[in-house]
Amino acid sequence: MIVSTLSSKKLTQHQSNALAFPLALTSAATNISFITISKGEKIGMHQAHTAQRLCCLQGRVEVSSNQESCELLPLQMVEWTAGEYHETVALEDSQVIVVETIQFER
Repeated sequence: MIVSTLSSKKLTQHQSNALAFPLALTSAATNISFITISKGEKIGMHQAHTAQRLCCLQGRVEVSSNQESCELLPLQMVEWTAGEYHETVALEDSQVIVVETIQFER
């Protein structure tokens, strides 16, 4: 389990003034899901079939893998490798994005 905070990239083309927070660069088929989790509910313990990234957009979640756990706040992200068991519990009403792919490009 690798935990990180998203880095922003300033968008200025086409008279833009915005920040982008890239989630993933992949060259393989990718599944992206927007998930809402109510406070106290969870995405139960399961094995990742592919590499996965979960980014907290709103709320607070606790993620755990094996004997390790941590809290994610908005714009923080966790990455799990294929085969890694993990679980996500909402500490308050939360919205997350999950990106699943064979391999993330670094």
